[in-house]
Amino acid sequence: MPLRQADLAEDAHAHHHQGHAVSGAYLRSMAKFLRGQHGQFRAARVQTVHLAGGAVLRVEFTAPSPLGLLGPHA
Repeated sequence: MPLRQADLAEDAHAHHHQGHAVSGAYLRSMAKFLRGQHGQFRAARVQTVHLAGGAVLRVEFTAPSPLGLLGPHA
């Protein structure tokens, strides 16, 4: 069964290694990009979720409909 949800996170190790603090800029820019998608590529839900390791962007898609059942018939 295909997964319909993904949690996206910035690579915090790279930022801490370079001496930078991890900010919410990544999450905001990704949310803006994902909300701008159209048609079948648009997510059903995009939200910020706070987990033990930090904040992530949770992206959810709806289940696909069976092929040909909802479209025009030839």
